Amino acid sequence: MSETLTSQAPSSPPTDRRAPNKSARARTDECAPLLAGRRTLPPWLEARIEAMALRFSPHRPWLFWLPPAYAAIVGFGQAWDQRLNPLDPDVITYLTMAKNWTLQSFWGGFREPLWPALLAAPVRLFGASTVIPRVLGVLGFVLLAIAVQLLVRRLFGVGWGFLAGIAIAASPWLIFQSARGLREETSAALVVLFGLGMVRLPWNGRRAVAMWALAGISGMLRWDTVIIMLPTLLVAHVVRRPQWWSWAVGPLAFTLIVLPLLAGNYQQSGDPFFHSNIHARFFRNAEFKGQPGFPSVAEVEKNGFAGPPITWTQYIFGLHTPKQLLARSIHGLQDIILVNGTLAWTYPDSPQPPDGWPTFRIFANRQFTVAWTMLILGVVGALSLLRTRAWPIALMLPLSMSVFSLIAFLIDYRLVLPVLPLTLIADLEAIATLFPRPFWGVERWVARLFSPRVQAPDTVAARASALRSPVVESRG
Repeated sequence: MSETLTSQAPSSPPTDRRAPNKSARARTDECAPLLAGRRTLPPWLEARIEAMALRFSPHRPWLFWLPPAYAAIVGFGQAWDQRLNPLDPDVITYLTMAKNWTLQSFWGGFREPLWPALLAAPVRLFGASTVIPRVLGVLGFVLLAIAVQLLVRRLFGVGWGFLAGIAIAASPWLIFQSARGLREETSAALVVLFGLGMVRLPWNGRRAVAMWALAGISGMLRWDTVIIMLPTLLVAHVVRRPQWWSWAVGPLAFTLIVLPLLAGNYQQSGDPFFHSNIHARFFRNAEFKGQPGFPSVAEVEKNGFAGPPITWTQYIFGLHTPKQLLARSIHGLQDIILVNGTLAWTYPDSPQPPDGWPTFRIFANRQFTVAWTMLILGVVGALSLLRTRAWPIALMLPLSMSVFSLIAFLIDYRLVLPVLPLTLIADLEAIATLFPRPFWGVERWVARLFSPRVQAPDTVAARASALRSPVVESRG
């Protein structure tokens, strides 16, 4: 993961066997002897004509909005189809919190406050309609499509960014999740935006503070995202060494954002992480219910959070042997990627998928093949990313599975939804490493949809290769 490998030159992008396109200035220089003695246009007029030609040449930046627009169409269609179906118990809890929402609601609580805070205003205006959380969930889905497209185009170019956005927007499982009214897709979008901020250079003190603040905002939405972001930030501070003041200002910004939740929980229950540890109690009951010393099956069926309080540390390390933890970690890491890869291209049996809209459900009969391909390519791509400026993505991928890999057989896989876009990026890196010529060929072909004015056959590939090359990073 070291970024001081200056002796290792970045791999050159695939070259075209045809002669490279010459720039206008080069062609003008070659024709200068023929134009000697002839009258030419003044330089200022030539520059003005060239600017007008570029202005009116085919350029389609609006294509960037096609994937999020498609995500909005199918997501809102799914929400409308499911408007009469009952909401998930978690969503009902959020609606109840939103109806009684005040500024004091940020002070502690058994759930992170940001999602019910976002629901509060529309609930006050339109009542506790079941449509409101579904609409907010679809907007999170749209944000996820935008975030993935931005990050992939930063690493691999405009073309692959567009294709990755389409893959997210047309995932049947993500379409299904968007209409449930839950916070997971919005949380995954913030994780991807965090990855975008980590790979953009220069990574200076201001960028570091902004990432700490984003980690705080994301933690107020889903606390487990902090497990992904804080270790990545600490490693980035050591490796990239931004300005000294960011070591203090960044953690201070994070602390100020999450302080109301932590301080309020400490005042109310004596545990600043009560909002997180209460879920350790839930999984403890799910795993050990009915056994001596644990709540009975009837108690758990009545209240999943029954029994004495317990922390995540006590649950993981106090109730399991090292051998169990090792076995669960190995199987859990594998299962999370495989199940995510399988779910991404399928759709739950109930409710029915939206009719009339093409999705990647075409892979439904080959989901296991696709899932294993994503797993293998993901491992190869993560190892390859460690050698590039995008190494934070390779670090974020296992962190996003770290805790849940121990309880993978108990969870709803929406909890590890950030794994899907991060695995997709690692897969693209693996394909770019193993099959560079067709990979960058597809990039150039799709990039022409945005603008036919491609500077040279390998311009995009060279730019993306430079962005991902293992070079010394500037502090900015």
